[in-house]
Amino acid sequence: MLRRIVGIGIVLLLTTTPAVFGQKPGAGGGSASQNNSGGGGQQTGGSAGSSLPGLSYTDHDWPYVLKAPPANKSRVVLCYKLKYSNSGSQPFILEPIQPARAGMKPSMPTNCSAVGAAIPTIEDKDERQQCSKDSETNSAAPTWNPCSQVDLTHPIMMRDVLVIGIDANEIQDNDRRLRLLNINVTNQQGNPINPTPVRPSFSSSATTSQNAGNTKVYFLTWPYELPGDVIPTISVNTIYTPPPPSAPWRSNTFYPAGSVVTSSYGNGHFYTALKGGLSTAGTEPAFAVDTMAVVRDQNIVWSDSGTTLPAGTKAALWASGKPDCLGDMIFDPYNGHYYTAVVGNPPPTPPGTCAGPLVSGATPTDPFPVTPPDILPAQTQFRVYDGSVLWELQSGVTSGSTWQQKTTYPTGSLVKDAAGAHQYRALSGGTSGPIPQQPYFAITQMASQREPGESFSSVVLELSKSTNDADYKARLKDLYGKIPPEQYDLITQNVSAWSINAATTLRGLAGGATPRSQEIDPVTWLDVGTTPPPSVASGQPQDQTVNLVNLTLPQVHSLYFYNLAAGAIVSTIRTPNLSTVPLGNCTNSGCSYSFQKRGSNLLVDPVLLFTWYPVPWDAERPYRLSDLAHVGVDFGLSLSSPASNFYFGAATEIRRNIQLVAGFNIAKISKLSVPNGTTITVTGGAPTTPTQQYFAKGAFIGLTYNISGFIQGLFGGGGGGGGGGGAGGKSSGP
Repeated sequence: MLRRIVGIGIVLLLTTTPAVFGQKPGAGGGSASQNNSGGGGQQTGGSAGSSLPGLSYTDHDWPYVLKAPPANKSRVVLCYKLKYSNSGSQPFILEPIQPARAGMKPSMPTNCSAVGAAIPTIEDKDERQQCSKDSETNSAAPTWNPCSQVDLTHPIMMRDVLVIGIDANEIQDNDRRLRLLNINVTNQQGNPINPTPVRPSFSSSATTSQNAGNTKVYFLTWPYELPGDVIPTISVNTIYTPPPPSAPWRSNTFYPAGSVVTSSYGNGHFYTALKGGLSTAGTEPAFAVDTMAVVRDQNIVWSDSGTTLPAGTKAALWASGKPDCLGDMIFDPYNGHYYTAVVGNPPPTPPGTCAGPLVSGATPTDPFPVTPPDILPAQTQFRVYDGSVLWELQSGVTSGSTWQQKTTYPTGSLVKDAAGAHQYRALSGGTSGPIPQQPYFAITQMASQREPGESFSSVVLELSKSTNDADYKARLKDLYGKIPPEQYDLITQNVSAWSINAATTLRGLAGGATPRSQEIDPVTWLDVGTTPPPSVASGQPQDQTVNLVNLTLPQVHSLYFYNLAAGAIVSTIRTPNLSTVPLGNCTNSGCSYSFQKRGSNLLVDPVLLFTWYPVPWDAERPYRLSDLAHVGVDFGLSLSSPASNFYFGAATEIRRNIQLVAGFNIAKISKLSVPNGTTITVTGGAPTTPTQQYFAKGAFIGLTYNISGFIQGLFGGGGGGGGGGGAGGKSSGP
């Protein structure tokens, strides 16, 4: 009966081995090159993002579908903060949330889905435990941290669910231009980190997100469990609708670089965001307009036409006393600009040489203009480059000598122009140049407007550096008008005068809730004139697909359910030493022999053991002492007597891939079939020792070592072993 049971066990072991140990990709476990992107298909309410692979959610679904990671699942939550970017092509980014200290997991405090007495009803175990602890000190609004730590000691495991946690609290509530969030995961088959334990293929089941409390934290869950020994790449995208081109300026709105607005003042000009940012929370800035450079040249007036010669036109060099007609163009070799005559003689008909009473002025006698430009960039004075000297116009009474060509002027020197009407000071000394061959031609000053609104936190931190009340009030006065009024009021209401505790209070404001939710530079606008830029031609904003993150994660560690190992054991069963001993008294009737048992030896046996782990575990991470707790159930047989010696017990790893095994064994043992010491007399040689066999029972202990590729080679399953399948039995590839 025992032989029959053991025989059935061996048959079952061998017949199931190809499926369990050596399953090839594609043979029920799914091909590693297949992609499970998309899973359940698109889940978006509109056409935006319909070409994006994976799962998509419209902004209307976020508060209801993306409110929490899946409850009571083995999950990896990667936490990010959604932030504005100054790039026109990448207006938003996901910035990883960094842990407070090295070795700690990132923190993204999230509102608990229940408070007070309802905390024990929270479904998720981790959330319930953390909320219960936090409610002891923060009973009104307890929070918990769903973020995971991923490193060498905290690897991603087979059957984990990937979740992207997004903290969107820094995005303005009225900036509802993110229409869709999309997540996609692709898997590339990797080489087993530890190929010796046997890994089976298991299908995965889907999971869904549950609701929680925080309105600005969202969780994108990839609903398929990760297979083992794959390298996942996770991609998160959004569909962003920029502000409508040429629409009136709006407060507290994010404008990427290249955005075009108009002023509500109705000045007819268009303004392009030279540098993207967040518009001020206060009133509309006073949009300036470009000041066209106009040069009066005796009877002729020239207008700056830029550095590009219009198609179909010609330009000449300036000449003194020359008649110029409307539309004539000249080129200034000193600044590289072209100038068009806007006041001059009527053009000849038919076209020909210009003639008339209006002529250009005389050749200048110095590098300075007769009338310096009166409209310049804010807080700057008119300056002229002259040889290696830089001159700056000075206000007030003129003094100093008249300018001279090819003369050395130290820094700080004062000179007058030829007419003695204006004074100039040498900002940097050098040698003046020769007398120019033409008058000074001014360049159009492009109007740019930087919105007020310094970073609130940086402003408050600067205030906290004040050393006394006078210093504090001087700094505060300087801030007036540079930051939004509500920010200024928040500061003055909390710190009206300097004190010992003022710095602490200010630093608290910098780290707490602020009217401006993100430290981002304000927008800088550039006047582009009264002609709409090409981007305004359509009149409608074009949706923009923005890749927020594209991250290749470390290889997923497989869970180990089974193992096959070979080794040696020592059993308490003893094998007797049986022999036929000649007695030496031979007669004509024969020789006498005695059948004797002369001691015994412990059973030492080479074995092949199959181990099943009731709780699957990670044998691909570096070994740690806690791995001793992963105990498996053993069944095996002797390699020298596979049909007669069998072993049942338990195994645990004492080093990676080396197991300590112990348990109960059965072995077939021989014994004398006659009483010990029985004597017989025979002729013709020594008789055979009479024996009979029986099954002995005992305990064993030993060491085994994993067999790399043994079963795979035996049954043609290849090496390395049957990596885990993904959703529906499919693994993913890039």
